[in-house]
Amino acid sequence: MVTGYANTVLQYAHCGQGLVPVVSDHWASRFLNRHSEYFIRKQVSLDVNRKNAHQPESIRAWFQKYYDICKQYNIHQGDKYNFDETGFRIGIARDQWIITRDLIRQSYLGSSTNRELVSVCEMISGDGVALPPMMIVPGFIH
Repeated sequence: MVTGYANTVLQYAHCGQGLVPVVSDHWASRFLNRHSEYFIRKQVSLDVNRKNAHQPESIRAWFQKYYDICKQYNIHQGDKYNFDETGFRIGIARDQWIITRDLIRQSYLGSSTNRELVSVCEMISGDGVALPPMMIVPGFIH
């Protein structure tokens, strides 16, 4: 994409001046090597509501309340299960690499949630007992 944008800039700069030059396939990597203020970072897709919910103080408060309840009711590690799912969105592109001057901050790409998902789920207890993974696919007849 960077090479394409550079060629577009060249096209506008040489408008009506005959043959338009183009940059080589390696131009972008050489440009980044010359300009150390730019970094290549992966931009991760994350639902807008989830992105806005990343507030460290509310997360710390939630976990403190959770630990207090476990202690109050004598809940052991083997009594707790973690259930995780990951979705593969049909019709949505994967994460993208971006060029930025900010080395520290993570970049998120907001996306719509009205897409079909194929979900993969796993469950494991606090003491290491795991159930077999499960896949959920959309459809009427399986």
